[in-house]
Amino acid sequence: MSVTKVSSALLADDSVVAATIADDAVTAAKLASNAVVTASIVDANVTTAKIADDAVTAAKLASNAVVTASIVDDAVTSAKVSSDIK
Repeated sequence: MSVTKVSSALLADDSVVAATIADDAVTAAKLASNAVVTASIVDANVTTAKIADDAVTAAKLASNAVVTASIVDDAVTSAKVSSDIK
């Protein structure tokens, strides 16, 4: 009978390296909450569906991020317009 499991006590320090881990063996459930950093995220992989509601604040928007087409009708009221605009 072949051995299919090895306890962690039998593994030498630093003996498990990327090349010895099977594809798809590390799942999200096995990652520490701080294991994935910005540099590890592939371009275009943070999609709208993955951004939590209210996660993007005004402070995070570029100054030119909101254009006229993005403003809902009747959303800009006189109270929100500077008195310097004539």
